[in-house]
Amino acid sequence: MQGGDKTAQVLAVTRGGGLYHAEGSWAGFGRIGTGHHGPVAGTVGAVVADRLHAVAVTRTGGLLHAVRGSGGAWGRFADVKSYTGNPGAVADVAATSVDDGLALVVRTATGGVFGTTRRDDGSWAGLAYLKGLAGDPGFVTDLAVAAAGGGLHVLVATNRGRLCHAIRLPDGSWRPFRDVGPHDGRVAAAGVGGEVHVLAHAVDRVGHLVWRADGTWSDGAEVDPGAPVADLAAAGVGDDLHVLATTAAGRLVHAVRYADGSWAGFAATGEPDRVARASIT
Repeated sequence: MQGGDKTAQVLAVTRGGGLYHAEGSWAGFGRIGTGHHGPVAGTVGAVVADRLHAVAVTRTGGLLHAVRGSGGAWGRFADVKSYTGNPGAVADVAATSVDDGLALVVRTATGGVFGTTRRDDGSWAGLAYLKGLAGDPGFVTDLAVAAAGGGLHVLVATNRGRLCHAIRLPDGSWRPFRDVGPHDGRVAAAGVGGEVHVLAHAVDRVGHLVWRADGTWSDGAEVDPGAPVADLAAAGVGDDLHVLATTAAGRLVHAVRYADGSWAGFAATGEPDRVARASIT
């Protein structure tokens, strides 16, 4: 779980709705309490200014946020919608560290996409409707974000079986959604070395492609996860790409693409219990 001098952090949601965290060791998962907010359906993490931020989606469509302190203790989970406005029931969330704080992009149960930023001073920007800023790719079924080249990259899968990509540029303007190609499963993304690595899966295969700094895309390649996949997450850790997949059986498998382009293939890890969703950062 290490890349260079950095350690990967993993958040996992069990099928029972529990939220767990591990740092540096697959055997060290600890339970994170979410207070009165109820069972969790999904989670994502991001490290901002050396602090791990956890964002969780509840089974009732709520959106929560907490920060892990330098001593390892977690702060109280807060209701994000109370600060940003309410887009409706949230189905999924993606997050990444950006220059001005923590960027969140959420997918609603009605296929909408909204974005917000938690600034370094702890305040939140109001939710922005991304289809109004970057065009409408259609009903969104999954999403991922990554920071690279000073921009925020948003990847979405649609119910028409397409993968689309938009960029928020450093000046705040948007380069609109463009069709990348066919896709009908989960999507994950990570910024590594000024490029965006995109992972997309459909049941028993994981596809990998790269958005380069010149705006072009690499040819697609496939990585064998060794088992049917239900969820997918990715992170840039040092100069390496870490990929974490949740299998249909609720197990976690992990792979690394090194800076030289070689892969350490998917291998089983530990997990706190049968896992429904997981995040790596």
